Amino acid sequence: MSVNPLLRLRARLLCSAAVGILTPLVASMPAMAQPEITYTGSVTPTPPPGTTDWDFSSSQTLVVGFQTAGSLSITGGAKGTGDTVHVGDQGLFGSADLLVDGTGSSLQIADLRIGNENNSTGTVTISNGGEINLNSVDPFSVTVGAYSNTTADLIVSGAGSSLTANQRIIIGGDGTGNLTIADGGQVTGYQLYLGNGTSGTGHVTISGQGSAWNGQHGIWVGQFGNGSLDLYDGGAINDNSLEIAYKAGTTGIVNVGGAAGAPARAGGILNVGTIEFNRDGGGSTGILNFNTTDTVAVHADIKGTGTINQIAGTTVITGNGDGFTGTTNITGGVLQLGDGGTSGSLAGAISTGTDAAHAGTLAFNRADDVSVSNLVSGAGAVRQMGTGTTTLVQDNNYAGGTWITAGTLSVTSDAKLGLATGAVTLDGGTLQVTGNAFTSTSRAISLGDHGGGFDIAEASNTFTVSQSLSGSGQLWKRGQGMLVLTGDNSFAGGLHVEAGTAKAGIVDHAFGSGILNVDAGATADLDVFNTSTGGLAGGGTVALNAATLTLAQDVNTVFSGTINGSGGLIKNGSGALTLSGSNSYSGATALNDGTLKQGAGGALSSASAYQVAQTGTLDLGGFSTNIASLSNQGNVNFAGTGGATLHVTGNYSGNGAITITSVLGGDGSKTDMLAVDGDTAGTTKLNVINQDGSGALTVNGIKVVDVGGNSNGSFALGNGYTTKDGQQAIVGGAFAYTLQQGGAQGGTQGVNDGNWYLVSHASDPDKPVDPTCQDTNSCPPPPSPRYSAGAPVYEG
Repeated sequence: MSVNPLLRLRARLLCSAAVGILTPLVASMPAMAQPEITYTGSVTPTPPPGTTDWDFSSSQTLVVGFQTAGSLSITGGAKGTGDTVHVGDQGLFGSADLLVDGTGSSLQIADLRIGNENNSTGTVTISNGGEINLNSVDPFSVTVGAYSNTTADLIVSGAGSSLTANQRIIIGGDGTGNLTIADGGQVTGYQLYLGNGTSGTGHVTISGQGSAWNGQHGIWVGQFGNGSLDLYDGGAINDNSLEIAYKAGTTGIVNVGGAAGAPARAGGILNVGTIEFNRDGGGSTGILNFNTTDTVAVHADIKGTGTINQIAGTTVITGNGDGFTGTTNITGGVLQLGDGGTSGSLAGAISTGTDAAHAGTLAFNRADDVSVSNLVSGAGAVRQMGTGTTTLVQDNNYAGGTWITAGTLSVTSDAKLGLATGAVTLDGGTLQVTGNAFTSTSRAISLGDHGGGFDIAEASNTFTVSQSLSGSGQLWKRGQGMLVLTGDNSFAGGLHVEAGTAKAGIVDHAFGSGILNVDAGATADLDVFNTSTGGLAGGGTVALNAATLTLAQDVNTVFSGTINGSGGLIKNGSGALTLSGSNSYSGATALNDGTLKQGAGGALSSASAYQVAQTGTLDLGGFSTNIASLSNQGNVNFAGTGGATLHVTGNYSGNGAITITSVLGGDGSKTDMLAVDGDTAGTTKLNVINQDGSGALTVNGIKVVDVGGNSNGSFALGNGYTTKDGQQAIVGGAFAYTLQQGGAQGGTQGVNDGNWYLVSHASDPDKPVDPTCQDTNSCPPPPSPRYSAGAPVYEG
């Protein structure tokens, strides 16, 4: 069949146009890596030209760089399959290199030897997702630096890049071997030996997020030779154990972060079950360095004899280190035992630094009770930061001081706290003193913003703190023993006596400037020293003895305990102090400001003379009360529903106010009353609150002030309204009540008895009462009622 030439021409034009359109698009796309296997120099056997899936298993051994230089590259997704591969063999002059690069590129073999013979060198690089997988029948799948005088490198770099071996991997057989796992590369094997031969040296670097060694039976750093391992920038070791300096005469060094003497680096992940030094015994040198810029967790159990160096950063050990018999040096950062749980220990001597510039902190962070038998020395500090109790057993000589930020640090003597030049800082925790030998310390003591305390455990021990304590924190006292404070203290967080006794040993500020809080069963003892605090709270005992407690109290508190002794109480400040215990102190009570409130009957000491200043309020809380005397320039508030009596066994004087509650009715109505056995003086305003009284005509009146001695004081109503005849009156129903001394004229008593009554009838000054009318039975009838201004008939 013939084709029309015009149609053929048209097809050619269309094809040309299509090619013209597509060419720029193709040119703008990145070139795709093509599977490729290439080589240069000495490679035996050689890959067939153009092959991308090479099976060389029939040759048994593939050698790259036999005596002369050679290189083999498997890239772009190409694959190789064989038995044994040697890279660098037989006294190589030059370099030998094997590269497996790119996603999908792989080499499936049984064994790999890099630097296989004396004086050979070799490098194997797995990168950008390449893989080498080994399935060996021999005990060792990979050897890097197999023979003496060889230098060899294995590099696994990049996400997805991996080497997987079913048997052991040796880095440094009798030669020098290096393994680098970086930037997300992964190496997996049965075991990893560094320095396997007596003349071998092996070094491993694991760095970068996602980079990891994944093993089953341990990493041996310094097996029969010498080894070193660097773990930093998020690299990980995932294995059951880390063996350091296994045999006598070997050296094994593990650096987490930077090496000793090098700059600190971000740490790595040490995910092993056991870290063991010198497992086989003898004089090996095993060193584990932590030189980081962050926090590294060590969950492994640690045992054997070696050296742990804490250089920078924070290292948290949560494993069991009781089997470690070596030495620990802290020359920077923090070595922390425990992470808030019940595990984390490390035996052996611990040095906290060589000098001020090379010193760190040994920290304890456990929630349980643990005894520390380590001898702690050096220029650094000790920190108690767990919620449990840590007991220091040895007489230590660290110089950097002791910092207690949580829980309890327990000692039996001052020597447990290191050199005497080291201060104790209480900043959230408690120093416990056990036994009776430790009674004071000359070292500096400071109180942080989080507060702190002393636990004097033995009831028979008295511990004296003569140092001045300052700051905003609270000081607490625990334990059944006695704590004596003889410093001029200014700490503002208050003194909380939880148990035992806190005793003042200096006038005024022994207890600081905050609130004195005394728990039930505990005692605050003023001894002979007048003492000032910022308030009073709790339910224990305050022993005034002959001293005076002054409260500069601007907050509201409740004290349900007891105050005893011959001393007195001064209440300053705008706050309210509620007393609800049975208090018996006999000194004066001066209420200069704020409120002193009775929270239970008998809480106001009956033996005390009370002085209420102009800005003070004595609140009886609705309870009947007995006191020795009362000078009232301020306010006394009965604060109940009526029926309470304030019984003053001595004299009453004042120019202040008293507020009572009465049921305004007849003479026998329920009412609060001031009863004074002695004399009265001054002018007092009496405020009366009617408690649902509907009013009634009184005969003698409702007695509200009873005076046993000379009734020289005057009382006048402080509330209500002014009647037509100029008297102050309060309303009870339809009746108006005025306050009268001596009751009603013409009443049944008929005499001015000196007491004060609320009366609801109008007085008649033109008909004075005959004082002898009762004797002659000639007392006139009571005057007419005084009605309130709101009554329909208004007479008052």
